[in-house]
Amino acid sequence: MSKLRLRKAQKGILLALTLFLLSIFFDLIGYADIGKYTLYLTMVVIIYNMFNAAIFVSNSNKKFFKRIKNKQPIFTDSLTDDESDDSIK
Repeated sequence: MSKLRLRKAQKGILLALTLFLLSIFFDLIGYADIGKYTLYLTMVVIIYNMFNAAIFVSNSNKKFFKRIKNKQPIFTDSLTDDESDDSIK
């Protein structure tokens, strides 16, 4: 995974964990409604991160199978390069 994708995934995981802990905190102090909404927001963040991971895997698989078809070396650093990926810029 490239550094850009790795940082993006780390921020998403940290945000989801923070929201999850906030929902537990709000439930414990008696604000169950706010805790429920932050839990819903946590699920949205997790689904968004999964969607971005699916795009990354799909792009890597395209490069992987193109290299198999052209009989090129498969596992190089350029398999996960994001310089040619316009979807993240």
